[in-house]
Amino acid sequence: MATEQQEPVEKPYELIEFASARPKRQEGRGHNVLDPNLLSGQVRLRLFARTPVQVANGAFEITNTSQGDEIVALGSTVERYDPKRGKIVKEPVLPGSSLKGALRSLVETIALCCVVGVGRSTYRELPEGLGHCTEVTRLCPACRLFGMSGTGNKNYMGQIHIEDARLIEGSLVVVRTPLLWTPARGRGGLPGRYLLGRVAKGRKVYYHSKPARGPDGLVAIKTDSTLTGRFHFTNLSEGELGIVMAALGLHPQHRFLPKVGAGKPVGLGSVEVQIEALELFGSVQQSGRMGKQTTTYSGPELATRADGWLRTAQAQGLLNEKALAALAAVLSERNLTRPPVEGMY
Repeated sequence: MATEQQEPVEKPYELIEFASARPKRQEGRGHNVLDPNLLSGQVRLRLFARTPVQVANGAFEITNTSQGDEIVALGSTVERYDPKRGKIVKEPVLPGSSLKGALRSLVETIALCCVVGVGRSTYRELPEGLGHCTEVTRLCPACRLFGMSGTGNKNYMGQIHIEDARLIEGSLVVVRTPLLWTPARGRGGLPGRYLLGRVAKGRKVYYHSKPARGPDGLVAIKTDSTLTGRFHFTNLSEGELGIVMAALGLHPQHRFLPKVGAGKPVGLGSVEVQIEALELFGSVQQSGRMGKQTTTYSGPELATRADGWLRTAQAQGLLNEKALAALAAVLSERNLTRPPVEGMY
């Protein structure tokens, strides 16, 4: 157990520099009409846990161990009817809200976007022009994709909806990690090491590593588990869909493994993403119903389409390619073998 005299070690991260260019803000497209000139559809995903993944919903429940002991667990589950067992069962999930937050953070890192994931006291430390969007008529790419929360009626739902990812192979386990401390306990604003003068240097991204061990017990999805998930999108441009592909770690020149959930500094949350299929809806005006003219892409055909969307995003200046390369270096698969930082976090 760490003593009061021990100083926390520096967590394993890099600061990905903000782009010098500022976000291209546009009006949100809304959800009342599917624009035939834009892309709407859904994506079916497979997620592979490369390290334990810990995501909790804040609810405690009592569960039984194989030895008959009762334990208090903190995790995320949904209830569904299992026809084989003939009863309702609880099924572990990665909440769609957690996946959405992780994906949004990656989009904000690699695209020209505002910065939402900071406390109010640190807005003054952001470079000029990167404060969060406040008007529905002026939204950066991340706020158009994932939504904007303002005051009064100044809110926007966003164009992407992410479902919970269900555990289909694997199990929950208890992992023990070091205790994690806030980087600036008892002080307002960002720590000095995050600043260049009075301005934030960039966005913090934690390295992959082998999981660190410590006294804190967490319920997590076991390494090598498989989950299935899906997200829906409406009225995206080809460039915006290209941003999403890159943020999932699927850019052919800048592949990486996203991090999801808690415990990122201590080696948790490394996830490999694969797209099983992408479905595009046809014209509702011509067919009279959504999905009647759905076109499904998978395998090499999907890779060709995705490459075109990525090139469009680059050509339109939506991607911060320097940040994308830096992010891919930090979240590279080869970093899974990095030794964890030793000491108190």
